[in-house]
Amino acid sequence: MNSNRCSRQTCLLVWPRPNQFGRRVGTIRIAMVDNNLMTGKTVLITGGTGGIGKATAAGLARLGARVGLVGRERRRTDAAAADIRRETDSAVVDWFVADMSSQAEVRALAAEVLDRYHRLNVLVNNVGGFWATRHTTA
Repeated sequence: MNSNRCSRQTCLLVWPRPNQFGRRVGTIRIAMVDNNLMTGKTVLITGGTGGIGKATAAGLARLGARVGLVGRERRRTDAAAADIRRETDSAVVDWFVADMSSQAEVRALAAEVLDRYHRLNVLVNNVGGFWATRHTTA
């Protein structure tokens, strides 16, 4: 079992240290992380409403980044942004709605992101799709 002790400034990750027989005999201090590592950075995450995308967004928000989530459904995207704000005490979580399988919506998303952010420091392409047959997008 691991435990994390975090303050507004730093985060200490602690894991139990086993001996050669697998019994816990102490702890290992893994890392001291500066919680302000991403302060002033803007991150856009596609597929950020659940799973790895949402966890990545929360982690980057904890590090001080301004996070933009991209999701397909307005209600779900808004709820994910609210969850991340609540979990991380971060007020700078924005959301955008776009179906990334549509080139028209991708272009509209790009225009909206350009309007809202003067600079994008990190883009996390987390969205993916699979189709059994070939199809083209407009």
